[in-house]
Amino acid sequence: LVDLTKFTEYDEFTKTSSYSWQNEYRIALDLSNGLADQEAWESMTDFARIMFINQGGKVDHSLKREPIILRLGDIRDICTTVATRDLIDLRLPFDQLARIPVLSPLEPPRRPVVTGYRPVIIW
Repeated sequence: LVDLTKFTEYDEFTKTSSYSWQNEYRIALDLSNGLADQEAWESMTDFARIMFINQGGKVDHSLKREPIILRLGDIRDICTTVATRDLIDLRLPFDQLARIPVLSPLEPPRRPVVTGYRPVIIW
């Protein structure tokens, strides 16, 4: 969500203050090497296309879009599950949440760039 009342750069790690209560892990993998497949190109807005091309990006019609599969294994040491009804009713397992480690946010060592994207499956 973009907050139009503030001037800032937005990237995949940007979160507006209205969502600051949420805690999650975000992983960004830019494996595009400056290339976009036809499906990514077609899903871009005109502005994103202009930015992508201006930053040296190219469309490769021969690229085949395949999902990236990450097998993370058991992640119960960093998260907990909550039934949708319990989440809506704010019945949260705070005793379990207290055990989740607090991590400092990662600030990417690069300026944000427009890239094509690929689906990622976390297993």
